Amino acid sequence: MTLPIHSKENQVIIEEILGARKVILNNPKNLNALDYDMIRKMFEKLKAYENDPTVNLVLLKVHKVM
Repeated sequence: MTLPIHSKENQVIIEEILGARKVILNNPKNLNALDYDMIRKMFEKLKAYENDPTVNLVLLKVHKVM
């Protein structure tokens, strides 16, 4: 499942593919700099993944900066 890319609410995009999770920073306007809301969302997801036996891999990447 992928969320829409260009939205203030979707500065952190989560993709779930089988046992892998891809966390994509989507704030290219600010060079993908983290803000409090982005950190909070990532923390919540990563804590959930830590206790989920179906998650085998978590990738962190950034959306292309133009």
